[in-house]
Amino acid sequence: MISGAGNDAVDYHLALRSNCSNIPDPKDCIDPDGIDNLLRIIVTAMGGLIHEIRWAYKDLPAQPRPIFINGYDYPVPDGRGFTLAGIQFNGPWLKPALDQSKVNPDLIYRIAVIKELIVRLNTTLASFNDWENDVVFVSSPGTLRTDDGYQEDWANELHPTPSGFNKIVNAHWIPHFKRWGMAN
Repeated sequence: MISGAGNDAVDYHLALRSNCSNIPDPKDCIDPDGIDNLLRIIVTAMGGLIHEIRWAYKDLPAQPRPIFINGYDYPVPDGRGFTLAGIQFNGPWLKPALDQSKVNPDLIYRIAVIKELIVRLNTTLASFNDWENDVVFVSSPGTLRTDDGYQEDWANELHPTPSGFNKIVNAHWIPHFKRWGMAN
C-alpha cells in the first residue's frame, strides 16, 4: 500500500498562489505552476516506488502482488491538529498554508480550495491504476462529511476518525481486497 502524496502537498504549500485574497473562485487559488510542479514530483516518486516494489520481488515466483495506491477524501481545513489526551502533537497541516496565502477565511470557501487540490491529486494518482499489472488506485472522495457534523468523520483537518476510516475501508478498500482474494 502506497500513501503519502498528501504529505507532499503540504510540503509544497498545497500548490497555492501566494495571494488569494481577491480571488472569487476557489479553484483559482491553485497556482498553475505550483500544481504542475507538485504533480510532476508525485508522478516521479510514485513511478519510482512502483518500480522498486516490483524490483524487490523480481526473483520470486510469478504471482499477483497487487500494489494499492491510496486516494484521498476531501478534508476540512479547520485548523485542528492531532491531539492525544488533550495535548496537540502535530498539525495543523492545511490551515497554515491557507492563511499564508491569504485564502478567504470562510470554511466553505476553504473546503472548495482543498477539494480542487484533492481532485487534481486523485486524478494524477488514478493514472497509475493498471489492473493488468496489479496496480490499484483506491478512490474515496466524497465518502466523509464536509458539512455540519463533519467532526464525526474527521479527527483533525487531515485524518479521519476511527469511524471515518471504517467508512472508507468498508466502502472502498474491502471491495478491492475481495477482488484480490484478500478478504471475505
